[in-house]
Amino acid sequence: MGARPWVPLGVATFAVSVSVVLGVRPVSDPSPWIHLKIGAFLLDGGRFGLPDPWAVFATRAYLPTEWLPAILGQQVYSTAGLPGIAWMRCAGILGLLSALVWCARRSADTVTAVLVSLAALVGAYDGLTERPQLIGFVFLAVAIGAALAAYASFVLVERPLMRRYKKRLERVHLTQQPEVSPPAPARDQALVTSSGPTTRPPAAPPSPRP
Repeated sequence: MGARPWVPLGVATFAVSVSVVLGVRPVSDPSPWIHLKIGAFLLDGGRFGLPDPWAVFATRAYLPTEWLPAILGQQVYSTAGLPGIAWMRCAGILGLLSALVWCARRSADTVTAVLVSLAALVGAYDGLTERPQLIGFVFLAVAIGAALAAYASFVLVERPLMRRYKKRLERVHLTQQPEVSPPAPARDQALVTSSGPTTRPPAAPPSPRP
């Protein structure tokens, strides 16, 4: 007996509600402030190099590896303040939930996939902060799902086709080989040997005269 139609919808609603509760909370991580500062600096036309604009004694130029989330976060912060940053975090958590469900759905039903994804989300709660790494988690889940999809496609579709093609090549190769007559039986070989020419024994040498 299958699950009732409202069960997947109810489980999905519960998972989304829990994700929103996890996402919409006060901003407590101090890391977003440096990212917002970097975003504001880049939006104002600033560039990092030597001498460093913030660290006078720096010996290497700073390379902003997360400049795009910093700029987007600064744009949201200038419009909606800290609540906007909290909602950005919530959107990232919902995106991660969707990516996890998409990955798990390939090997499980909807209810199981949603519950497993929610458990993974709760387990990763400490890492679901306002940092740009949250977007990296989403991309990582999508990449793993794409890799699993490609592997499943190879196992279920391409590998049987390759085996079928290999068998077809083997049949074609066998039909193109020249026919070789089987060796004659041992009895026929004995008859051929017995019916062949016989050799006379050598004549005895003549006896010497007295």
